[in-house]
Amino acid sequence: MSDEARKVAANVADSLERLVTSVLWVDGPETPAQLSDPIDTNGRGDHGIDYFAGFLVPAEKAVFGSEMFQPWGEMLSLTDEQCRIGLRLAAESPTEVTPAESVVLLRGEEPVTMEAAQAGAEKLSRLGISWTIPEDEIAAGLERARKQLEDRIHAAQSEEQRQFLQAAYDGDAQSLKKAMATGVDLDTRTIDGQWEYTPEGDTAAITALKRSHGELAVALIEAGAPVDSVNIYNQTALHWAVRKGAIRVVERLLDAGASIAIQADTPTLPYGARQGYAAIVDRLVAAGADLSATNSAGYTAADFASFGGHSELAERLRVQERS
Repeated sequence: MSDEARKVAANVADSLERLVTSVLWVDGPETPAQLSDPIDTNGRGDHGIDYFAGFLVPAEKAVFGSEMFQPWGEMLSLTDEQCRIGLRLAAESPTEVTPAESVVLLRGEEPVTMEAAQAGAEKLSRLGISWTIPEDEIAAGLERARKQLEDRIHAAQSEEQRQFLQAAYDGDAQSLKKAMATGVDLDTRTIDGQWEYTPEGDTAAITALKRSHGELAVALIEAGAPVDSVNIYNQTALHWAVRKGAIRVVERLLDAGASIAIQADTPTLPYGARQGYAAIVDRLVAAGADLSATNSAGYTAADFASFGGHSELAERLRVQERS
């Protein structure tokens, strides 16, 4: 299943993607797989229910039976009522989603975009399931979500802080300078969902780096912004400077005393190694980065360099690690 299909958390497009999964566990590379087909995670490049179930078991048993590692409804983030709708659609296809069922499927924590709803409707139509998209309800849901986000931002940040973070996001150096002149807290943090894919706790420097505004990150560092602040994922500005290949920012952060010991799920060094950023890797190693450090799966920076196709860098790191 596509990445989009796995975003399912109780919004209609995502729920409908999961309903597609409940009917035909994954769209095959050529033709959709059937519930009677075996699940073979080794044989497919993308993951559907096979990602959560075992190997070579009937898909129907994996979806609806006891072969799942966790209960279907819990794993797929659907309510019991939504699961029952999925079962009905699976059993009665070709059929249609009723208006009453649409109301149930629209319930969730996140808004539903019209584009996602249209994608869900298209996939369902390929399965013989018709769904008339409730455009007014979706528009109303999006407006409610926008207002709720706006209220959360205003409750958490002052006007100066909002302008400060927005300038970092937009790459607007003049507005950033103006915001800093007000004495705004340089350690101001984002709230979850402030922008798409924005977690709780991003600093202005992290925000700028994510948007490839390295020059703004440098300006923030030189203005005295804290260099070791972490977001909810324990990521620092150094983490994102390495991911973006921003060598000048990496150097400024290290010169300002940024710690290379703070680690997210994957240590900072392997990110640079995977991308083949040899200059960044060398700078981190010179600063004391541990070449033997691994991620949760046990892979080192040398392994990541190999994964990225940078064999010479991988070999050099292995030699350095052994020495």
